[in-house]
Amino acid sequence: RLQKHEPIQYIIGETEFYGLPFQVNPNVLIPRPETEELVDIIINDFKEKSVRILDIGTGSGCIAIALKKHLPKATVVALDVSQKAIETAQTNALKNGVEVGFISMDVFSDEVLTLGTFDVIVSNPPYISEDEKTKMRSNVLDHEPHVALFVTSNPLEFYERICDLSKSLLLPNGKVYFELNEHYEDDYATLFHKYTSMYMLIEDINSKLRIGKLNF
Repeated sequence: RLQKHEPIQYIIGETEFYGLPFQVNPNVLIPRPETEELVDIIINDFKEKSVRILDIGTGSGCIAIALKKHLPKATVVALDVSQKAIETAQTNALKNGVEVGFISMDVFSDEVLTLGTFDVIVSNPPYISEDEKTKMRSNVLDHEPHVALFVTSNPLEFYERICDLSKSLLLPNGKVYFELNEHYEDDYATLFHKYTSMYMLIEDINSKLRIGKLNF
């Protein structure tokens, strides 16, 4: 399986994220270190606060579970279009002893508007365009779920949808946090400025543009 470039995390069925154990399988992405940096920023922004958090595109549940573990006063709801991903995330919540509300739901459906209101929306959405496939390693391309990686035509479609939803779902002074594709800095700036003048594009530890933070 290693010789076929299958990720070691899928072979052993587990990985670590933000110091916590997570079950992983081909239905979910393998959590990345840069996503830990996104989680770290949110934890530091909301220590000891009773906030409502919505995680869109939760996959293995790594973001939602790590946030709930380190923000115990928070209420965390997490969505994914894949029922199999939701089942994996529920297993991971049990493994880590936290309570998160996991829901199988398409972010492009109006059903999302029935979820109530939140102080925080966070998402690591699909953001890789089809023309970037040629630069990707086979261990990712051949084994990880394409629905969680790729967008068909508009690389910003999930960001635009989530920003639109935020106008209805966010409480006053709410915040949105995104993981970003480093290749679209100008596009993000143009898009985010349509919704708020208070946004930040943040580099990760490797000096790559990776995190967006918007104040609504």
